[in-house]
Amino acid sequence: KKTITEPLTWIRRLKMALDVAT
Repeated sequence: KKTITEPLTWIRRLKMALDVAT
């Protein structure tokens, strides 16, 4: 049941990167 936590962290990292890129 680690398939839901994997994408969650990926999305969170992507959001953080987007915030920094802005």
